[in-house]
Amino acid sequence: MRSLPCRTILLAIVAALATTGCDVISFAITTSLPATIIPGGAATEVLTSLGNATNIDAQNTGPAGSAELQSLTFAASGGGSFDFLQEVHFYVDSPGLPELEIANLTTIPAGQTSLTLNVLPNVQLLPYLQAGCTLRSTVTGTAPAQDFSFTGELVAEVGV
Repeated sequence: MRSLPCRTILLAIVAALATTGCDVISFAITTSLPATIIPGGAATEVLTSLGNATNIDAQNTGPAGSAELQSLTFAASGGGSFDFLQEVHFYVDSPGLPELEIANLTTIPAGQTSLTLNVLPNVQLLPYLQAGCTLRSTVTGTAPAQDFSFTGELVAEVGV
């Protein structure tokens, strides 16, 4: 049986990836989300979001072929916990494209000082980034008893 040289095998793999549209190179981009303060209020005050929607200008994505959210995390930055929340959902929206839920957490255990949201699989963010988009949240919960501050981190994988 004749064996093929390594170079021939590598060229065949690269050609197969190129013709199937798979990303040959991918890398992660980590973005720190700025501190957000949720004003304290009466326990009966209904909370509907985790702050203002974030607008992202249209991006020149160059040779990128894909962009998918890998993780979305939040951490209390001034003490306290996320006990005032029952659930949280994040969405991306762009003119001419459907609004998509990208991450959520439907059960928040008591005493949590950090949250790692469940990322919805196979949500392609590239067209939203190219067109410019808005990230927004919806929550079920009540206002915290005192002002509550938190920071976040978003990690996305970009394929070229």
